[in-house]
Amino acid sequence: IHAQELIDTSLSHGFTEVISRPTRITDHSATLIDHIYTNALQHTTSAGVALVDTSDHLGTYITLNYQSRRVSGSYIPKSERENAHRRKFSDENFTKFNQLIGEETWDTVLNEGDPNVKYRVFETIYKKHYDNAFPENPAQIKRVNQHREPKNWILPWLEDACARKDKLYEKFVRDPTIQNKVKYNKMKKFCRRHVALAKK
Repeated sequence: IHAQELIDTSLSHGFTEVISRPTRITDHSATLIDHIYTNALQHTTSAGVALVDTSDHLGTYITLNYQSRRVSGSYIPKSERENAHRRKFSDENFTKFNQLIGEETWDTVLNEGDPNVKYRVFETIYKKHYDNAFPENPAQIKRVNQHREPKNWILPWLEDACARKDKLYEKFVRDPTIQNKVKYNKMKKFCRRHVALAKK
């Protein structure tokens, strides 16, 4: 299949190639034959070629950002969310990961002749250091109206009340009738009173 036909076919199905540099380089040619395609380009933060001399092909990688509250086209069942685990990618953990990778000799990888075995050994070592630096912890299930950094004094029902107050305010701004103003002011007073009590 010609390169342009491959590009046209992938684009017609909503996939975009994110690797643009050669991945197999010899003394007489440079070709891109190790591809990464994505249908979530808006969540791609970086992609490229890793200059690692473990094979006659260079490695390729892609970094995705799933920090947004909703990812387009994705759905995770409630049962899976409740059993989900997350990793903490802090500066401290990145420093630890870089240290572990830097101290690794990679002798078992370099001394292996079979490229398939070589990759599996590399993957095992890499995953060991990755899990060590970024351990999985049970994910905390976020409530519907929970703030990103909730205060320890605010209760779930009060968060819901404040969210209701914000919606009433938005409704009043869009349609400033006396009825909408009365409903908003009533909820506003309720929230102020209970926030003050909760802070004591």
